[in-house]
Amino acid sequence: MRRARPGPAAAALAGLFLFSAGAEGPVVVSSLEEALPHDGAPALLVFFSASCPSCFDDLLEMIHFVKKNGLPVRVVGISGDTKADLEAFMEKHSVGCSVVRDDRGRLRRRFGVDLVPYKIVLRGNFVLYRDDDRLEFSERRRRAGQCLIDLAGK
Repeated sequence: MRRARPGPAAAALAGLFLFSAGAEGPVVVSSLEEALPHDGAPALLVFFSASCPSCFDDLLEMIHFVKKNGLPVRVVGISGDTKADLEAFMEKHSVGCSVVRDDRGRLRRRFGVDLVPYKIVLRGNFVLYRDDDRLEFSERRRRAGQCLIDLAGK
C-alpha cells in the first residue's frame, strides 16, 4: 500500500510552522540569539506574561496572524516567568513559537519595554517597529500587523 504524499498546501503549512516555531519546534530558550532567525529574516518579539490573559492573547493572536498571512517572520515570545511556568503555558496553549526566558529583565531593559503585552519587529539588529504605549491595544496590534504585511510586500 502506498502512502499518500502531502499536497503543496500541506507542505507549505508545515514549512511555515517550522519556520515560525524554529526547526526544533517551540521551546523555552535562555537568549534572544537562540530564537532569532539566522538568515536575516524579520522577527516579531512579543513581550508577555503567562499570568496575563491579554498578554498571551496578544502572543497567540500574532502567531495566528503570521501563519494566516503566510508571512516569513519568526515570532518570539519574551517573558520573565519561570521555565516551568513557561513550559506549562506553551503546552496548555499549543504555542507555536520559541519563548525566551528573560529572568533578569535584560531584554526588557535593552528594548525599553515597561509594560506587557508589547511588540517589537526586528530585522537583524534594527528595530523596524515598536508599540506606542499611548495607543489603544487594538491599534497597536493593527500597526504591528501592518508593519509585518509591509515587510512581506503583500
